[in-house]
Amino acid sequence: MSGKDLQTRIENLPDEQREKFDDRIDPFEENLEQELLEQHWSEIDNQIGDDESELNDFNVVVSGFLEQDGTDYTFIRTEPLIHDKDKNFDVLVAAPSKGVAVLVEIERSLLDRLPSKLSKFDGKMDVVRSNGADFDVDEYFEKVISTVPADIDYVLASQVLDTGELKEKARDADLNFIAWMLGSHGNRCRISAHTIKEEKTGSFDGHADDELTEYINSTLENGVDQQEYISFCHSSSKYLKLKHMSLTLVNRYQRHTENGSFDYEDWKRVFEADVDLYNYLEEEKRTLYKRYIKYAKEVGVVKVEEDNGDLFENEFRVVSQATKDQEKLVDELMEKMADSRMQDDFEEALREKKLEVVTELERDHATGGPTLDDFFETSDEEETANDD
Repeated sequence: MSGKDLQTRIENLPDEQREKFDDRIDPFEENLEQELLEQHWSEIDNQIGDDESELNDFNVVVSGFLEQDGTDYTFIRTEPLIHDKDKNFDVLVAAPSKGVAVLVEIERSLLDRLPSKLSKFDGKMDVVRSNGADFDVDEYFEKVISTVPADIDYVLASQVLDTGELKEKARDADLNFIAWMLGSHGNRCRISAHTIKEEKTGSFDGHADDELTEYINSTLENGVDQQEYISFCHSSSKYLKLKHMSLTLVNRYQRHTENGSFDYEDWKRVFEADVDLYNYLEEEKRTLYKRYIKYAKEVGVVKVEEDNGDLFENEFRVVSQATKDQEKLVDELMEKMADSRMQDDFEEALREKKLEVVTELERDHATGGPTLDDFFETSDEEETANDD
């Protein structure tokens, strides 16, 4: 039944029945809205929490290689080789002067569904080895590290893994790679490396460069300071990106400029000052920005301040009544996301309830109220209940 047909039926109810309809629907609608808002708020908050936990693992790796002395290896960027069809690996570490790249895939846990995770990891390695993605892998490396690496190390990393089980399953899958055990406690983090090969006597010996192995064994195993370098990445949920980008724009830009509006170049300056966009290609930055603005406008978090006829030249403003109160600002952002997300569920549940009530009232009006059959049906039910 269309919404128009239902609305017509409601409007055609006699005044007394219409009053009964409103008396039943109004409190239901209010309770439903609050219930769904809380439900979707909680789900969004959980998704943001999951994203932040994943980024904690990213930050262990970044902390081990960004601005660290004693090694030529450095953090290059998050989510290298990302493309339209899929993302390929989580972190790129490299020593460009040595022609070595290290592609790191991070899993929250390597204790469950291990064959499936190894199969996915193998698929990502195969894309790079065969240069078989929907873009040129060698050309990509030329852009981000100014060379095509002679050696590429493939690393599967996690804070939760069993090296014995990993070696057994890797042999079953005929895979050679390096496993990094990640650890973080307080403000310190650690990385240890383990060689995983398809057969015990095989020629694979782990990292291609002994210097990297030595740096991990002598420095990273003992621990380094962990920094919260990364707050979002390309594939983070739209909820985390909207929350973090909006907060950052308000705190570090909007409150410190004359009119508070920002455009694409302003957005880039804010986030290029952090590690979040470190070595991102221009097209990747534009994609991130476009997605942020699209979703933020949908939920009413940003508005167009000056329309210059182009998304990347338009000026926007974060819409908030609580720019100086961080807790209230976060609550505003969460409420807008939850309210937008719940609307489809809300409209459907409300429509079903209205249909149920209007059908019941139409029946009562047509029969002049409860019928004799209704009375006997009720009596029979009561009698059965009394017998129980």
